[in-house]
Amino acid sequence: MKILNSHNVDLSQYGLNGSVYYIRVSPGKLEVTIKEILIELSNFSWLAKFNKDYLIKSMEHKAQATCDYLKKSFYDDQDNPLISNAGEYIVSTLSKRSIVEQLEHLDIPLAELLGRKKVGNPGFDFFTEDVGNHTISCGESKYVNGVNAYNTSLAQIRQFIIEKKHYDDIPILQSLVDEESLERMGNDQFGVSVAFSATNISDNKLIENIVANEHFKELVNNHKIILVAVNMNEKNA
Repeated sequence: MKILNSHNVDLSQYGLNGSVYYIRVSPGKLEVTIKEILIELSNFSWLAKFNKDYLIKSMEHKAQATCDYLKKSFYDDQDNPLISNAGEYIVSTLSKRSIVEQLEHLDIPLAELLGRKKVGNPGFDFFTEDVGNHTISCGESKYVNGVNAYNTSLAQIRQFIIEKKHYDDIPILQSLVDEESLERMGNDQFGVSVAFSATNISDNKLIENIVANEHFKELVNNHKIILVAVNMNEKNA
């Protein structure tokens, strides 16, 4: 993974108020990235944050089952990578990693590893925590081949907030983040991370398109937004 761009977005030039941070990521060779993601997902060091042996055993069992399932779904019978299956996980994992690196957020395992059942569309894909500001950022990732998928991600985030999906996530986060962050999340004070597959569009044009999006305009009024564009059609991929 390579960070191509990382900066605050000055919304005043677009006639808007709010806090937005933009990150552009290159995954590099996707077949290598998939292997790295599987290794990262298999690192269960976060289990040490659970203070009961029975909880550790339960969480480890669920996380291992998820990893085994993903490993099978990422490759065909000849061990060729299936980008269509792995795309959203590439966007999720690299977006989360870039936020942790660039903004020094606390890293939190993907929601599926924490035991959430993936039935329908149950909630946000990933979380990070701005520890200094006691703020959890709820992330939603979208991969659409050949498309800048920010609208899909923004629309899903808005719908999740309307449905109060962030309330549902508090129990799975309670052993991983500080109590004040959870209390703020329970009071609808949290950030959102908009993670999406991107084409070769320039950063300036991409940001210009996003800030004109109606879903974005609604979200930025109440939430700090982190935008993460993951290039998914590079020639070296």
